[in-house]
Amino acid sequence: MFLQNCQFVEGVLQGVKPDHLIAVVNNHIFYLASHQILALSKNAKSYNFKPVFVPYLERVQFGIS
Repeated sequence: MFLQNCQFVEGVLQGVKPDHLIAVVNNHIFYLASHQILALSKNAKSYNFKPVFVPYLERVQFGIS
């Protein structure tokens, strides 16, 4: 998370509330006010996303031609 005053916090996001985020940083829980957070970045390199096939309903299934 990129915060005001050129601060950077790297941790694991644990929860999202209307006015703050909860993160674990070095085994400590931090509550970060949302008005102080300028940007979030997610490390997606470690995730392996597999495509999921979702069949869409077609008009023929409803008897509509």
